[in-house]
Amino acid sequence: MKFVTFNIRGAWFADGQNALIHRIGMIFKKLDDENPDIVCFQEMTDDIRDFFTAHFHGYTIIGVGREKDYSGEMTSVMIKNSALDVLGFETFWLSDTPYVSGSRFPCQSEYPRVCTVATLKEKDSSVPFFVYNVHLDIEEEAALSGVKKVILRIAEDREKYGFPFVLAGDFNSDPLSETMRMCFENVSPVFVEHTEDISFTRHGFMNRGEIKKIDYIFTDDKTAGTVSEPNVWDDNRDGVWLSDHFPISVTFDIL
Repeated sequence: MKFVTFNIRGAWFADGQNALIHRIGMIFKKLDDENPDIVCFQEMTDDIRDFFTAHFHGYTIIGVGREKDYSGEMTSVMIKNSALDVLGFETFWLSDTPYVSGSRFPCQSEYPRVCTVATLKEKDSSVPFFVYNVHLDIEEEAALSGVKKVILRIAEDREKYGFPFVLAGDFNSDPLSETMRMCFENVSPVFVEHTEDISFTRHGFMNRGEIKKIDYIFTDDKTAGTVSEPNVWDDNRDGVWLSDHFPISVTFDIL
């Protein structure tokens, strides 16, 4: 199946020619052409989801906003209905009270941060699997605290169910950070990275000062043996990009 992680960049008119209103048609065409089975979006909002739901009739989009009233940005997962069944989903907050909406660490930026977990199954398979979609904080201490919560959750799910998993999203952390070291060096379970040869993923609409690698895709070690080389979606039309991040796609099989 084809899987994508995609920080879509919210609707900011200050982005000028790269404001979402100018990118949305290009995004729709790219997704139509690529025909993915699963897309992990970061920075989607209710308004943006409404646009996507109206266009992509063959998909279900799950996730809730990160604020106390469930508004605001979400880490949503878009799932192709003809390929997959949704067995369940939840959003938890990256905080010391993960099931209190809008909760956050004291050390983080002004916005709450969340992880959305989707439990899925291919139509022609009996094997469920988990998809974890994250958007970590921009403050290093909070990003590290957040990823520890995510790793703990994945470890607990792995211990309880033993299902394959995919972890992806915007980690707001470069490969040499302590946050990413936690992922690279985790042993139970092992997180196999599939974006290691990509030099950068955030480009800030090609602002050289904003170029960095902060988006990643990981799987469990068994699934890793089926994962393709990543495909970076670097489409550009007269200076208009899909987003300020490159979407990244891979294909894999659930065994």
